[in-house]
Amino acid sequence: MVIKHDADGYTLRHTPDSSCDLVVAFGVFVYLDFLNCFEYFKEMVRVCKKDKFIVFDCFLDDSWGEATIQKWIDSGWTYLVVLPSRLVINFFENRNFKLVHRFRKRHGSDFSDYLVFKGVA
Repeated sequence: MVIKHDADGYTLRHTPDSSCDLVVAFGVFVYLDFLNCFEYFKEMVRVCKKDKFIVFDCFLDDSWGEATIQKWIDSGWTYLVVLPSRLVINFFENRNFKLVHRFRKRHGSDFSDYLVFKGVA
């Protein structure tokens, strides 16, 4: 069953603790500011069942180089936020969610990184 809740921009307050088999966000963490991303990451961990999945995309620093930077500058799109890869992965691992898959998919002028975490019960 899929249940839609209106977002408040900071939390998943309408969703009970440990109630979701899958928590997904696409095209969100590519533009939210750094701390707001981590507020939501905390909430995603809170609402996800301990042995289930969290999936989202973002721009990770280890996927970027000067050529990627130039593509974005040339595009005129300046909204994006690049997150530190190791910090994001460690954040979830420190909360018992293991990175089980990572892939890239076209987003804007280049690609965003998709991360799939599975809770470790």
